[in-house]
Amino acid sequence: MMSAVAIDKAPDTRVLDEGPGHGRDGKSGGKHARPPKHSPMQAQGTVSRILHGPKGEVRGVLLEDGVAVRFPPHEAQRFAPLLSVGKKLSARGKGMESSLGCVIEAHEIGASDNDLQPIKPKKPKHDKHHKHDKPGRPSESHA
Repeated sequence: MMSAVAIDKAPDTRVLDEGPGHGRDGKSGGKHARPPKHSPMQAQGTVSRILHGPKGEVRGVLLEDGVAVRFPPHEAQRFAPLLSVGKKLSARGKGMESSLGCVIEAHEIGASDNDLQPIKPKKPKHDKHHKHDKPGRPSESHA
């Protein structure tokens, strides 16, 4: 796997990723572009590929029919038995379809529609800088 923003192919040739909205047609979404409409969707099929994030973490799967199913990386271990090429997977969540394909941000995943399990939100990290009174010590008050 490789993650890059720019690749120099030759001394005078560069491939540059300018982010969303900077396609070959030269049109940019700009800050006034409408966000894509997401709607309830579901999919079921056979896993064709595992999708990874920039650090190599599992973030979803691509089904044989081309539907991408995304989920948070912290849930990959819990659903590991389903996340193998050739396994059956069913998902329900919010998604969108465009000329580029279909993607679902899964809220539930399972081996079938009858076996869907909810995606658990990631637990927030404890703030190290938050001050707590230590147990057994009264808090100081200024008079």
